[in-house]
Parts: sequence; structure tokens; C-alpha cells
Amino acid sequence: MYAKFSVFPLFFLFLVLAVQSTPAAPEQNPRPDSPTAHRRSLSMSNPHIRRQSQDSGLILEGKRKQVLEDVIELFCSRPTLEIFQRSWREDAVFEDPLSKCEGYPQYAAQWFGMPKAFPQSVNKLHRVLSSTHNPNRIVYYQEQEYTIRGLGTKKLMKSTVVIELDDDDKIVKLDDKWNSKEHPTNFVAMFFRRLNARTMPWLVSVPKLEKTE
Repeated sequence: MYAKFSVFPLFFLFLVLAVQSTPAAPEQNPRPDSPTAHRRSLSMSNPHIRRQSQDSGLILEGKRKQVLEDVIELFCSRPTLEIFQRSWREDAVFEDPLSKCEGYPQYAAQWFGMPKAFPQSVNKLHRVLSSTHNPNRIVYYQEQEYTIRGLGTKKLMKSTVVIELDDDDKIVKLDDKWNSKEHPTNFVAMFFRRLNARTMPWLVSVPKLEKTE
């Protein structure tokens, strides 16, 4: 279906994944100002969530539950046009250590290219750390196991995902922080991150968004 896909970006992606370290999960005794420490108060004050258990994190409800499910589907290499129509703004931003994408053509190309790189991607664990209205944001921790096409190698990636929402709870920015670290911002890194974002739409075909009234 995506005949224009090139293996060059995949090689770069494989190389980065191969050298990534995988530190332990978030601390069991968090600092007082950490998202985990605030989960109890958030669950009592936020109408979108209810508490299940400390290990399971926060349980989202309504539109926010749908947003989280849609994001996990994307990480599992199952992108669909419906997900982007339902849960993303067309002008949204997507960031990870390899790219900084602005707008649907750029961020959709990253997600629709994933099945070519990772035919199998399994969410092993996800834990919602916070869900707030000021800022309007969902933060969750996940462990995702990717199977690299052609190699059969499995790679477990641990990351903190920050989802920023508009007033209609549609995604305006998704930030995938590998190993819970900030993205590189030096000139060289930013150049290649933006180059990746601009190049992928030429290599991966994506369906057009349906215009809404």
C-alpha cells in the first residue's frame, strides 16, 4: 500500500533503537513534587479519572480514555485515518528523539510508516501518571516491545508520553520521551529531526483527512 517507503530512514531508526539503554521503571518512592506523588489528589479532583490501584495508575474515562486508547493503537503499529480524525488536531505537533513533526502530513507519515519498520509492536505496560486541565494534559509511562522487520530482533522501549489537548480533548501535541529523557536540541540534532519530519511525507503515503463542516 505504501509503495514509496524507503529503507534508509529505517536503518537510522534501527541503529538508534539498538544502542538505546532501558533504565528501570519510574521510582517506587517518588519525590513529593513528582506526577506519581500527585496521583491520589488528581483522582479525587478530576472528573475524567477514577483510581484503581497504585500499580495501575489512573483510569481515564470518556474522551480522554478514547484518546489514550488511540495513542496506544498508534504505538502498536495500527494507524488508521479514523484515529487521526477522531483524536488529533490537523495542526498538531509530534516529537520524539528522531523527529519534530508539525501538521498532519508530517506526523501521519511517521505513524503510517511504523508498520513497515515494526510489523509487530506490543504494549507490555502502560500507567497513567497524571490527567489535568491546567495544563490540559495526559502523562503516561509505557513499555513497548518492537519487532524489527527483516531482523526479527525485539527491542523493549521505555518512555514517558506527554499528550497535550485542546478544549475538545483533541491532541495538539504528543511528546514521546524515550527513557523519560528530554529530546536533543543542539543544532545538529534539530537539523536531522526536522529533516526526518520533512522527508517522511515523500516516502510514505498517507490517507487524506476528510473535511468536516
